[in-house]
Amino acid sequence: MKRFGQTAVRVAMAMCMAVALLGAGCDDGDDDDDVVAPGDAPAGVEDDPVVVADVVHSAGNATVKGTFEFDFDNGSGGATPVPAGDKADMFWRRVNATDSQLVSRNGAKFAAMGVVDYGAVSKAQVQTLALSSAAIAHTALPAGTVVAFKTDAGRFGKFKINGFSGNQDMALSWTSWE
Repeated sequence: MKRFGQTAVRVAMAMCMAVALLGAGCDDGDDDDDVVAPGDAPAGVEDDPVVVADVVHSAGNATVKGTFEFDFDNGSGGATPVPAGDKADMFWRRVNATDSQLVSRNGAKFAAMGVVDYGAVSKAQVQTLALSSAAIAHTALPAGTVVAFKTDAGRFGKFKINGFSGNQDMALSWTSWE
């Protein structure tokens, strides 16, 4: 049995060395043969570029009460004050009992996109929009509206207004990207 074990170990080591030598022999030092130019892919292999999903920094659901702020970078605020160290991106300002507006904070910018498919809105799309720090009246933000944004930290993102309750409290879902 001892002899069988030693033989098995030798065979395994020989196989590992063979694999290592084969791998080392694959590189001829010419770096340009490792790249396939568009249209040069082997038959049956698609040469379309790889689509990389947007990397999410933060996402979730929140209710932003009237006269409260929200930080889209960290998902803080909404029903409680934004913690020290975080910087709010928006202030949900109650003008009076029936009027509210989204107000930019700390250099954040926004653009109401209307009622669109939230899941289909990408970072690349948001980056092409004309974002602004101008206040947006609640009349331009009915339930279902998607709002694109750029945070004070420079992250792009989106939020969807899921509805309103109470004294103009805004329920939303957000995503911010790296």
